[in-house]
Amino acid sequence: MIFLLFVSLVGWVLWSLYTILCYPRMLVAGKTVLITGGASGVGKCLATRFLQQGAKVHVWDHSIEKLEQLSLEAQTILSNNYKGDKNTTYNPNEKRDKCDGKSGDSECFRIVCDTNAGPVTFFTTTVVDLANRFQIRRLVSQMEPVDIIVNAASNRSSKAFFEHTEEAIEKIMQVNAICPLVLARAFLPSMLHKKDGHFVTITNVNGILGDAAQPDFSASQWAAVGAHESIQMLIRREGGCGRVRTTLFCPYNISCSPCCNVPPSSCAATPNPNASTHVPSGGLTARKNNVGILRRYLNPIRYTLTPSEAAEICMWAILHGVERVCTPYSLLFIAALRVLPVPWFMRLVAPTATAQTRPASCVGSAAQGAGKSKEC
Repeated sequence: MIFLLFVSLVGWVLWSLYTILCYPRMLVAGKTVLITGGASGVGKCLATRFLQQGAKVHVWDHSIEKLEQLSLEAQTILSNNYKGDKNTTYNPNEKRDKCDGKSGDSECFRIVCDTNAGPVTFFTTTVVDLANRFQIRRLVSQMEPVDIIVNAASNRSSKAFFEHTEEAIEKIMQVNAICPLVLARAFLPSMLHKKDGHFVTITNVNGILGDAAQPDFSASQWAAVGAHESIQMLIRREGGCGRVRTTLFCPYNISCSPCCNVPPSSCAATPNPNASTHVPSGGLTARKNNVGILRRYLNPIRYTLTPSEAAEICMWAILHGVERVCTPYSLLFIAALRVLPVPWFMRLVAPTATAQTRPASCVGSAAQGAGKSKEC
């Protein structure tokens, strides 16, 4: 067993070095990107980074206010991107509609720019309930083929588990686990047909380790990880391995601090979406950023990432086609602990019982008299 663990560790280290050093950088200029939960947190930071790289970005979220704020930032980014570009006249035609009237309350906001090839929609936000798969299906039927899917939406409750309603638990599962599957069924066939695409899933530590405080949220994260791995197998079976790529991003924790605007120097030079042969030159700044990303990635100590830091690592993984990223990387070794007897493993990872962690129905009320408390 120890020998197998050693072989697994050596193999993982060698493969990680190979992916870091040998995977070619992918260009996203002109590609269509769909980001769920893209109005805040990691999703918002990724949306701004994809815009800076010249991609056409579609953002789905439930918050109208946050989507409007993101739209204002997108206008600034696009004006900076195409300043001085002879092929693109940045004359944004802002359009707000009901997605052709077919999606109920799904209000859309589009930024359309004039190019030599005609009007091009570079940015779209859509107000959508990601727990409503029928609404998602209607939106999918109106969209152009998608090149990159980023499942960044995450629904969780701030209440204790025993205070959750069944409806709240179902919504958590719908947003975190079922929505990515609906999108995979809709867009993977076209990716497999053209032999190009990328499927990205963003979870957290609850996708590989349970959580006593929120079993429902942890279950949805486990389901998302299992669905992602199964989609990888499906892509291999259909002959898309190496062409239709996948990335699973699993950070230990992400803070709730707002996403900062991404400075232009934090990314490589923005490629022209109308010039497919344009190759960005990162220069010294890009190399320094890559070193910083690798330091955070290889840090064995658990820590909380800001949304901007998490998006930077995730973007690096997407551009280089890295299949799996855990921060810190020591999260990968949780699976090795499962060879221990269950009581030992639980002693390592599970909290001890306290009066505060028990459900209210199992804690006696002092007003009912001492010695009359219930036991679980």
